[in-house]
Amino acid sequence: MPNQPRIARISQRFSDKPLLFELIPPELDADEQELKLRINKLSELFERSRVDGINLPEIREEQSKSEKGQRKSSFKPRYQPREYAQQLRTHFPNQKIIICRVVVHNPPAVEEEWLIETAENYALENLVVVGGEQEADAYNGLSVPEANRLIRENLNNGKTNLLNNSANPTDYLIGNICIPTRRLSSLDEPERISYKIRCGADFFTTQIITEAGSATKLLEDLDLELGETGTDSPAIFWSFAPIAEKKDINFMRWLGVKIPEALERKILNSKNPVDVSIDESAKVLEKIIQTNQRLNNPCLIGANISFMGMRNFDNAIRLTERLREVL
Repeated sequence: MPNQPRIARISQRFSDKPLLFELIPPELDADEQELKLRINKLSELFERSRVDGINLPEIREEQSKSEKGQRKSSFKPRYQPREYAQQLRTHFPNQKIIICRVVVHNPPAVEEEWLIETAENYALENLVVVGGEQEADAYNGLSVPEANRLIRENLNNGKTNLLNNSANPTDYLIGNICIPTRRLSSLDEPERISYKIRCGADFFTTQIITEAGSATKLLEDLDLELGETGTDSPAIFWSFAPIAEKKDINFMRWLGVKIPEALERKILNSKNPVDVSIDESAKVLEKIIQTNQRLNNPCLIGANISFMGMRNFDNAIRLTERLREVL
């Protein structure tokens, strides 16, 4: 199974129009009431719309990505994604779960052991491999391409690279992060994506997007890159988030999200900012799909629904419903 074409594997495991719902794991000191609220909200989500997977990010302390952004609440430790996944499975045993893993901090042998343990003991094999905020050589752990290769070439074939024993073959789908606005003169984003695919990546989840220009330009340039290098097309889950008020915009900018000032005014000056932000997200996804359809090397287009704080959970459900219609 690991040798199936990438898009076919994604379609088989999720769907040919996949939609993920991103849920940040709760803080370690979350009380029973909050944990129950999350379960109730997820139950409502699944009743109202088809969701192909829950995407659990790994949250670490990080620096601001923009001088315009603002983060008001301080960082607090949260459940590790694979631990929270076990809790969710007791309530939603048939729901597929994707976990994110930052791979740069631990020695490679420790990371390899974690990967084997996660597949065997947690039965989790949908993984987004994440790097650090700095360049790879600033860390002692694996880079994202190195982790991709370790999983694709070794673990998915039952071979261990760093440990002195063999393991059962894993069946990881490998995801990486894509930043559509990260356009550079050297090692540009299309080149990064293409290289990560050749190292083993099956799919990408993007940084939150609010406008179509960056996304469609990336798709067009990636189409050329894939054609020139003979690289398989991946699946791309484009991330969207509802905007209800100014502090949502401030925090998204703190994360590095590009939000045009004209769009900010259009949303915040409207009678119902959430409605406008959902409409704008739907328009962006429609343009992405239209652009992808005319490419020589089209990607599998999916959506990833994110949201800023539990107060926006209901708004995220509405966004899920709308983008499911677009897909």
